[in-house]
Amino acid sequence: MQDIRKFIGWIFAFSSLLYLLLFVRSILTTIHRHNAFLSLRNMLSVAFFLVIAVICGAAWRAIWKEQPSATGWGLPQALCMF
Repeated sequence: MQDIRKFIGWIFAFSSLLYLLLFVRSILTTIHRHNAFLSLRNMLSVAFFLVIAVICGAAWRAIWKEQPSATGWGLPQALCMF
């Protein structure tokens, strides 16, 4: 069981870093396109990547600290992955 916990924890850590990278990339792309900076679509996509990165990071931390709230953080994210 401990091996599965570690594996899932690394998946959440990798996902968090990936979404954080996508967040930074979407900000840079939005800034590069000067006329599209304040469009609702761009702001929502940037916010989406940040929110998912935070959820994955919280799930990783809960699994790493072996907190009982790991299920609460990890379940919604795991359902989105599959």
